Amino acid sequence: MGVLALAPAEVRLAGVLVYGAIFALGESAYSCSYHPWLISKVPERELTRANALSNSMTGIGVFFGRSIGVILIGTGSATTVWLLLALMCATVGLSTVPLGRPRARRGPSPDGRPVQLPAPPQAGTSEHVEYK
Repeated sequence: MGVLALAPAEVRLAGVLVYGAIFALGESAYSCSYHPWLISKVPERELTRANALSNSMTGIGVFFGRSIGVILIGTGSATTVWLLLALMCATVGLSTVPLGRPRARRGPSPDGRPVQLPAPPQAGTSEHVEYK
């Protein structure tokens, strides 16, 4: 879509309309699926913290996103806006790449012995939740 910034005005307008439609579809899918996905991926004992972190990052994004948007629009150049947005996305992407931190392994240990995993929670305990 950023390439359209170099196109004639009619093509740029069509690009904005197409982008708006794609954004609307993505936002609709995201808004109804993100929290169920988060709940399914995070262990129950960490769910409150993960939800709070997610919501706080959304709030920070809303706060700074609008300010950055106003600054970008103030440049008056669509090319500058798209290039700066691409640069910011690349910066965020590169800054969130794991920096060699080893992840927890599952399966046999390096010496060939099986790894003992914790037992699942038993019914009737505070960790066990039944969904109906």
